[in-house]
Amino acid sequence: APGRAVAFADDPAWRDLIAEVDGPDAEPSEELRGALVDVLSRWAREWDERPVAVLPAPSRSRPRRVRGMAEHVAEVGRLPLLDVLAATGPRPPDEVASGARVAALLAGLAVTGEVPAGPVLLVDDVARSTWTVTACAALLHDAGCGPVLPLVAHRRP
Repeated sequence: APGRAVAFADDPAWRDLIAEVDGPDAEPSEELRGALVDVLSRWAREWDERPVAVLPAPSRSRPRRVRGMAEHVAEVGRLPLLDVLAATGPRPPDEVASGARVAALLAGLAVTGEVPAGPVLLVDDVARSTWTVTACAALLHDAGCGPVLPLVAHRRP
């Protein structure tokens, strides 16, 4: 399903947040946690159905931040946090054709648990091509999950 991002490109209003998500792995700041909740509160009016769970995207580079973001969203929304996605192989190369990148993503991700039939929020820190969230959504769908609503902190162009 269509997703949302807190910041897009090099939005000057989010300079500190963009620096944070591009920086070393750490727990998400209060600014980032608050911004995620603000985006969700506006976006919720457009949902056909409220999500039933929050899923952190598997992250090889910033697992603490991504998990902290997902935990905060789950806590505020009073939703279960489900760790049902795992990165199982090496990180796919960034500078390859889309087809090869998608094949590497699908080969390096796995659904490791039972998924809900209803809609879920998939939380990640950064999205450029959106292939990672697309591959996660495809795997979740194949496992029986309902609509996947991606939420990222920074959407790069």
